[in-house]
Amino acid sequence: MQDWVVRSCVSALARQVAGMLTECQDEGSPMFWPQVAVHSRFLCHCCSRLERCRERFFPDQVLQVWSRPFCNRRDSIMSSGGQYEWAEEDFYPPPGAYRMELSGPVDGKTYVMYHGTTSCNANKIQRSGFRQSCDGMLGRGVYLSRELEKASRYPIGHPEYDRVVIKVLVKVGRVKCIDYKNHPLQKTWHNHGYDTAWVPPNCGMVPSGLEENCVWDPARIQIIGTIRPQLIRAASGWMY
Repeated sequence: MQDWVVRSCVSALARQVAGMLTECQDEGSPMFWPQVAVHSRFLCHCCSRLERCRERFFPDQVLQVWSRPFCNRRDSIMSSGGQYEWAEEDFYPPPGAYRMELSGPVDGKTYVMYHGTTSCNANKIQRSGFRQSCDGMLGRGVYLSRELEKASRYPIGHPEYDRVVIKVLVKVGRVKCIDYKNHPLQKTWHNHGYDTAWVPPNCGMVPSGLEENCVWDPARIQIIGTIRPQLIRAASGWMY
């Protein structure tokens, strides 16, 4: 019933937006308003007006209800070579698997997660599987996030066009929350019987404020796809 109500609201709002598109254009590049209806983080091509357009056209309550699992998640980053967009196609998790929830990962559940790497390393991982990192903020393990935005930033400092995000399913097993720096189990959680360490968003441990997961055993991870950046604006102008 809730889905039907939301669809009706979005349809009505979309018709109203159709007459306003000329107010949200830059160099002839229109705002793609259908994506506003299904995602609160849509990319308005006149980026400076992103928040203004989103808030004016669609109430937050509609965006929040409609945001998952029906959305195309989009994040845009500007590099010296142009502007790239990370977009995930409509995707329904397999039965028994979950997308990101407001709470942390629950013991025993399976989640969709993302791992950012270089295109070269992505090919190796697809052939041979994941391997533990020797060390990191949470010690040994495979570092992942349930946020595409987080994964798309890695490797930090590597050219945007050569990054790849690997989409996976993770059986998290027993989860330990590490929510502050110098936590007594920050790097030893696996020695205490945990399979996954989880850093909550906005807890002060990650500069971006986005969540992070470290999975001890690569065998818990199943690769289901890859996401590559799409060039939407070259240094000299717009591209589609």
